[in-house]
Parts: sequence; C-alpha cells; structure tokens
Amino acid sequence: MEKAIIVGILALLLGAIALLIGWMGYGGFMFGIPAILLAIYPYRKGHKWLGIFAIIFSCIGIAESFVMMGIVVPAVEKMVKPELVTAKIGESVKIDGLALTVNDVKTTKWVVGRYFGEDRSFPSKEGYKFVMLFVVVNNTGVKSEMINIWNVTITTDKGYIYKKLSSGDIFRYEKSRQPTELELREYNCSPIEEWKEIPPGEWTEGCYFFEIKEDNEPAMFNFQTEVIGGKIVSIDLTKTK
Repeated sequence: MEKAIIVGILALLLGAIALLIGWMGYGGFMFGIPAILLAIYPYRKGHKWLGIFAIIFSCIGIAESFVMMGIVVPAVEKMVKPELVTAKIGESVKIDGLALTVNDVKTTKWVVGRYFGEDRSFPSKEGYKFVMLFVVVNNTGVKSEMINIWNVTITTDKGYIYKKLSSGDIFRYEKSRQPTELELREYNCSPIEEWKEIPPGEWTEGCYFFEIKEDNEPAMFNFQTEVIGGKIVSIDLTKTK
C-alpha cells in the first residue's frame, strides 16, 4: 500500500478520535493537532480527500475542546477555588448551617481540665505557653450539623504557624497539679467537640488549644471548611485596646 494512503488513514483515524472525544476537554487537542500535521502529507501526494476529511474531523474535535474548556474549566475552578473569609473576635463566620464565633483569646502557662472527674491544672512545655480560643457554635440551619473544619492552625505575630492540640497533647496527668482559684476561673475550658452533632436552634461551646513559643503572641486563627474548595477562614485575634 502506498505510503501516502497509510499516513492518510492514520490521520483520518486520529481526526475521528479527536471528533469523538473533543468534548472531554483536551482530547481534541491531543489527537486533532497530530492528525492535521499528518493530513498534509497525503493531501500533497494527491490523496486530497483523505487529508481533507482528516483535517475537518480534527478541526471539529479541536473546536469541541475549546468550547468545553470555556464552559467546564471555569465552572470547575469556581467550584474548587476556595472563598476567602475574614473576621474578628466577636464576629460570626457561617459554616453551612452553623455560625462559629471566637469570643475571646487567652494565653497561659497552665490550663484546667477534667481528668477522671477531677479538675486538674496542666502545664505547657518548657519555653512555650498555651493559647485558648473560646468558641461558640450556633446551629442556625434546619438540620443537625457537625463542626466539620480542616487545617485548623494559629499564626503568631512573628509569622509562625502552629496546629491545634488534641486532648492527649494537653492533659498530661503526670505533670498536673491542683488548680488555683484563678486558673479555675480564667483558664477552665473543655476542648470543643467537633464531631458532635448540634441540633437545629441549639449551640455548643468550648475551646481550641494551641501551644506557641513564649515570645510569640496569637495573631490569626485559620481553618478551611472543605478539603477541596469551601472557605478559607482567617479570624483576627488581635485585641483592640
């Protein structure tokens, strides 16, 4: 079989594939452009109809890809690109049907927690201090919701980023002691229960705990409402004097 015919058939096949899968996005480009380049050879060698049909199929596939990229890609980007939300202490942030509010922020070397039914005071690590964020979450929606947030961190005034602490990171019994009256009054807070459902019209409260270096001060509370997309929330923890 003549070489020009073989090349023309290959170009026609690639053009047909581009035509069939151009709607998938990049398929028209992947198969259409090589088909056009190959189609030039049989066209010049006298097999014009092979070249013409290959070029027509390819151009339609490429056009499909352009259309789909103009419609689908922006829609996907809009869906995936997170919304940036900022707030201050005392301001609520909407998370689906929930409204999360940071009402206060405190730093301390000791925090109080319940340990097997007893109030105990637990110390921070040497050279560090605790940051306590006092949070209230209201369910303003019509169905039960959980506090489903991700990448929960705090940024300090020196630019350092710290992850939230778990109960096990805080309540180390071997280093605990009986709390003072001041600690019981000012630094007594339970970790907020993120995976507990909050019924409509009800609320829950608790604390997010962090441990930062002693010479740092809390600046921003950060979290994301979805693993992909959603909202990236930054709450200013700076108290106005």
